Amino acid sequence: MRLLSVRTEPRRERRSVPHEQPPLRLAEVAGVMGGTMSQARVWTVEIAFSEDESHTRADARLRTGEREMAGWGRSRRNPADPDVPAIGEELAAARALSDLTHQLVHAAADAIEVFEGHPVDLVG
Repeated sequence: MRLLSVRTEPRRERRSVPHEQPPLRLAEVAGVMGGTMSQARVWTVEIAFSEDESHTRADARLRTGEREMAGWGRSRRNPADPDVPAIGEELAAARALSDLTHQLVHAAADAIEVFEGHPVDLVG
């Protein structure tokens, strides 16, 4: 198993609200969205790879300090293509991070909906 770690520092404080968790109360959302950030926050993404003869799987785990989210992605090597593991890892990692990206956008939309009191559609 191979690991890749990525650290990011978001410019603004954001709170992830995974779908399986109950919605936040308005006071909780207002506290997150209305406050100022007094210290830098660090989010950590760890990507673990596993592979067999023709498939590579990447499991990405995001840790925000308050929450943990997971995404996954897979790539398949065409038997006619050369065996270059780095390409499969890059593609599987991109798909795992894309999975996390979609979860974060949905979580942000859920939090905004609670705050605004109506459905929102986040595009772009």
